[in-house]
Amino acid sequence: MLALRDLIGEKQVNHVLKTITEAHRDINKLEANSIEFLDELYKVTPKEYHTLIDDWFKKVITYDLGIEECSYKALANGTYEISVKIKAKRFETLDNGEIKQITINEPIKIGVLTMHPSNVKDNS
Repeated sequence: MLALRDLIGEKQVNHVLKTITEAHRDINKLEANSIEFLDELYKVTPKEYHTLIDDWFKKVITYDLGIEECSYKALANGTYEISVKIKAKRFETLDNGEIKQITINEPIKIGVLTMHPSNVKDNS
């Protein structure tokens, strides 16, 4: 769901969820299903991402992601230039249990942190 939010935006995800909950407010229609969710999702998602949404919600897809090389240099304006070589593989688990490598063509966010996340103190 976080990847979906990143792909189409929180406003669109909330719109889909609101549409489904409003359609099922009637006491006789309490249970929504995933088909309804996907139908509403396709309505607010550009067609170019429908295959990706199918992968996320209709298939078992796993990823092998990693950083192979990275470097950085300080810039005169106080920021940094970061170069990263990424390893990215994607696999589909078929109905018979076989795992096969498939192509990867989707946005993947990469975060650069100044410290390990476990060292960040929660101030809430």
